[in-house]
Amino acid sequence: MDYLKIVRISIASVLISLLAGASWASPQGGDHESRFELTESFIRSQWRHPVRVLDVVAKGAGPVHIASEDCEIHVGAELVEQSISDFSGVVLEPPNVCKDKSKSRDTWRTFYEGAKGKTCSATGFVRAWPEHLDSAHGDSNPKHFMELHPLRELACTPNPKIVLRDKLKAFPDLGYKDAALIDVIFRTFRLWVRRIPHPDSPDLTSVAFDYHVCNREETSCSNRISVPNFTRLTVHPLAGTFRNVVAAAASEEAFKTLIARAKPHPEDDSDVGRAMLTKLYALEGTDFNQALGNGSGIQKDFDILGIFTIDPLSVIKTLDAMKQKGSDDWTEVPFPIAIIVFGQMADEN
Repeated sequence: MDYLKIVRISIASVLISLLAGASWASPQGGDHESRFELTESFIRSQWRHPVRVLDVVAKGAGPVHIASEDCEIHVGAELVEQSISDFSGVVLEPPNVCKDKSKSRDTWRTFYEGAKGKTCSATGFVRAWPEHLDSAHGDSNPKHFMELHPLRELACTPNPKIVLRDKLKAFPDLGYKDAALIDVIFRTFRLWVRRIPHPDSPDLTSVAFDYHVCNREETSCSNRISVPNFTRLTVHPLAGTFRNVVAAAASEEAFKTLIARAKPHPEDDSDVGRAMLTKLYALEGTDFNQALGNGSGIQKDFDILGIFTIDPLSVIKTLDAMKQKGSDDWTEVPFPIAIIVFGQMADEN
């Protein structure tokens, strides 16, 4: 055996060993599983316009987080209409609670704990994201994939009641994940959907979701990796993509959307990753929504803070395409990621 052949065999052996040592779950093939489900009627009638009112029963509130850990409070709840999903748990997340000095952090927790056991009307962005599918921390943070995040309004019978639309803001000291991790999420997150019969009703169709993402080191990729929420991005809006979405019903809330080239914001002068085409949701009451105006003259970069969500419109477009093809098999969702924008980053509190 000649020397070059020995070298080739040795290199091949090393590569096989490295690949065998890495825990990679292939996103291809027929090995998908349902990681969470929603009824198709909910997707099309409510999630399509994702700032919504949902009826829930509150289960309990956790502590108020410090600013570096997102400044929020988790209020665990259960959906009143449990046929919507195979996960009954949902989490309400009021924004910037630690910044509201009208009450102490302990008093804010007591305030939201007052909702426990009560039926509440909760308004917020219906955010679906696989961050807590396999982890639970008591009544305040059950296993879930759906949140009202950010929470916009809470009305429980008889109390508590609170309006939070003026609380959404990107304070400079709010915590967010580093650029390298965000780059991995943008590049590796993939989503598939499949129509399946609803287990409780022949009149309903469920949509099963499966996802695939890699860890920071990209040594493990699967549908068991938790995906974080807060990100800081430099975004450049694309001309002609701006939409002003008006509220067509009392259960809806107006917002603006646009497509932008989004790039993780580095902490230094390093050039981390590449810009990805991403949909942005700008909620009313934010400085970002105000800066967009009517969509004219926004050809500039914005430094924003926001959270990841699965984009409902991308899911609906995929379901429409599946219907046209007459297929209910697992189908990949193009451009599955969107960003709910909290606001523009400022230089000081």
